[in-house]
Amino acid sequence: ISLDGPPEINDQIRHTKGNRGVTQQIADGVSVLMKNRTQIPSIGFQGVYGTHNIQAYRAFAYFKELNADWMDFQYDNENNDTQASLSFINEMEKVAETAFRLNGEAGLRQIRFFDNIFNTLDEQRKVWSFCGSGKTLAVIDSKNNVFTCPWAVNDLNLKVGTADDFLVESLQTLNTPLIEANNCQECWAKHLCGGGCMWAHKKTTGDQHSPDPIFCNRMRSLILIAISYYYVSRSH
Repeated sequence: ISLDGPPEINDQIRHTKGNRGVTQQIADGVSVLMKNRTQIPSIGFQGVYGTHNIQAYRAFAYFKELNADWMDFQYDNENNDTQASLSFINEMEKVAETAFRLNGEAGLRQIRFFDNIFNTLDEQRKVWSFCGSGKTLAVIDSKNNVFTCPWAVNDLNLKVGTADDFLVESLQTLNTPLIEANNCQECWAKHLCGGGCMWAHKKTTGDQHSPDPIFCNRMRSLILIAISYYYVSRSH
């Protein structure tokens, strides 16, 4: 469920065409879902944060009130505000501290990012690409145009074919693991990050394989938070 936080936050960002808040409607719908838990494997919330709204900790508290099974705090891929990114890191530090204090590793792993890092460390798996864009992921629009990233839909310059005819050369440029394509070899976090989001890099630097330093700093910081709690959890 897309939700950016409690009513006083979410209603300023997500509202009807008549400028009415939608949070109460969402909360009412969640109540109905909660009454049918035997038929629903999990209920989770995903919020988007950036200059427009950086209050991930307040969102976390609200998601807990709604009895979320999992939560996902996404930073706006088109936002390259240094201060907002640093504030988001601080907010996620508070989220992690509270989640771990309340419920230990299980509480922390309710948060998608931290759960993914824990899984990767447990499996001793090396991540070579941030996502499956151009490798295991394709997106098709209503006109049968094919793209490799949901953020790229509608930008025909990034089209890689149609449902009937793929542009092989365009796809071949995406075959190289992102760690290699982005020259991340010297970064200590490379195998937990996988080279970062190509769309975020392109929006900031103009080149999908030229990493955005703000994105990289945010990823390294969040990964470091995850590693620190992984160490504490596994040391007990």
